[in-house]
Amino acid sequence: MNFLTLCSDHNIDTAGPEHHHVSQGWIGIHCPFCTGKQNFHMGFNISKEFFNCWRCGPHSLRETLERLTGEAFGTLWRMYGEGKSAPSPTWKGEPRKEEKELVLPNGFTQPLRDHHRQYLERRQFDPDELIKEWGVCSTSPTAVLHGAEHESHYGNRIFIPMYWNGKLATFQARALKTPKHKEHMKYKACPAEMEGRSIRRILYRHPETVSDYGFCVEGVTDVWRLGLHAFALLGTGFSEGQVALIAELYSKVILLFDPEDYAQARALKMQLALRAFGIKATIHSLPDERDPAELNRQEVSMLVQHLLNV
Repeated sequence: MNFLTLCSDHNIDTAGPEHHHVSQGWIGIHCPFCTGKQNFHMGFNISKEFFNCWRCGPHSLRETLERLTGEAFGTLWRMYGEGKSAPSPTWKGEPRKEEKELVLPNGFTQPLRDHHRQYLERRQFDPDELIKEWGVCSTSPTAVLHGAEHESHYGNRIFIPMYWNGKLATFQARALKTPKHKEHMKYKACPAEMEGRSIRRILYRHPETVSDYGFCVEGVTDVWRLGLHAFALLGTGFSEGQVALIAELYSKVILLFDPEDYAQARALKMQLALRAFGIKATIHSLPDERDPAELNRQEVSMLVQHLLNV
């Protein structure tokens, strides 16, 4: 279809590959479904004729064109379809999961237990600060979630809630010792089918963060240690959606990943992805092959001051 002509006729702003949010072969527009800052996050794929938003995902051809113009899909296709048969107006990919709030069963969590508090203190964290700033608590001894096909046990773990847009999206739960059985992993996440928002579509960061400088780290304890400038990707990889979120929230990012070769390769891949969005991204390694969570308060203060001046 002649999408550029449609946009011109309906006064819809467009951007090409010269814009850092638009790839070759796409036409960028402001997403009509997203709230917040508008900066050409949605793209129209010229060859395959479908829409996708970096922030909220794919939308059907019919729904998007009608939302953009206020006109019926059939009318629009007759005018701009260039004589081709109208394609199926629905997107053929897997439907995106509707965002909701994760609701946990009553009694799933309880105040931070003494042995969890002592563990955090041994790692030089202030448990009361983690409770106040990050909502950290304990799971009950009998905590369990019942999924569609099986149940997951989370008893007696440190519970780390993860919020997005003010809603509980997902969580991680940590056992102090490595369990004997593989299915009872030391680090255990919320079942994907129960998440309010996929862990691959959020960043773990403090909701009061306002800086346009960000320290990208691997895990929640690194974020706790570095404070308001830090955010974590939560896992061994990252998604395009997370890259887009970072590009939306930050103008400069410093990557602080673990020293292992696989982690540094991941940092390089992330750096390239962010630079494609026009974000200034640099990789920084800590001395003595340490990770951020191992630093003390004085070392953190010195590191943050150094990184902010890089």
